[in-house]
Amino acid sequence: MQNCIRLCEETSNTSDYPEYLLANLGARGMLLMYYADNNISEDVFSLATSTYRYIRQSFDYTSFHSIFIFYPDSIITIVRHTRCPPDI
Repeated sequence: MQNCIRLCEETSNTSDYPEYLLANLGARGMLLMYYADNNISEDVFSLATSTYRYIRQSFDYTSFHSIFIFYPDSIITIVRHTRCPPDI
């Protein structure tokens, strides 16, 4: 997951950036669940604070990318169609 996050963060100026962003958020979500489930709170806090920026960015794509759907009562991303970035 950390390798996926690193690869996604290195890619920012491509036409596929929304898909990289989605993969980044998915990997971060999986890591956050792992850290929380295993009481690794120091990693939860650092990863959660750095994740906010990407959550905020993803709202910029809701109006013209069907892969991002956010419900007002929770932050849930439904993936209709996506693909993993290369080398992941």
